[in-house]
Amino acid sequence: EKQIAWIFNQTTSDMNKWKFLTESHRVDIFCGAFMGDENEGIELTCEIMKSACDRNINIGIDLYSPEK
Repeated sequence: EKQIAWIFNQTTSDMNKWKFLTESHRVDIFCGAFMGDENEGIELTCEIMKSACDRNINIGIDLYSPEK
């Protein structure tokens, strides 16, 4: 979540520019989450999800279980 927030904070907050960008290009964020235990997960706050939605950006997450 911190890395996604950092990315959004480094880019424009002008939603008209984001609309143009996402209409002319495929934009997404892909994350890998490496779990320490078998029954773990991650959580994204409503604020981050809203920021992604406002920018028309999908967030993909791959979960990796711990090695046995």
